[in-house]
Amino acid sequence: MGLGGIITDGEQNAVDANYDPIPGLYVSGNDCGRRFGTEYVTPIPGVSIGFAMVLGRECGKSVAKFLG
Repeated sequence: MGLGGIITDGEQNAVDANYDPIPGLYVSGNDCGRRFGTEYVTPIPGVSIGFAMVLGRECGKSVAKFLG
């Protein structure tokens, strides 16, 4: 776990302790770790929902690719 969530790779796969992707397990939005650095702050309105929207779309693309 990273600050604020589960560590993911570039395809939004959750990764294990060795940073290897866990097939079929995806994480998106604020559930992903490392999104806000050392503390959870949202100094700019919309940052949190922006992560959710963009990473949700990317996660959906990865799931579609996984399902074939």
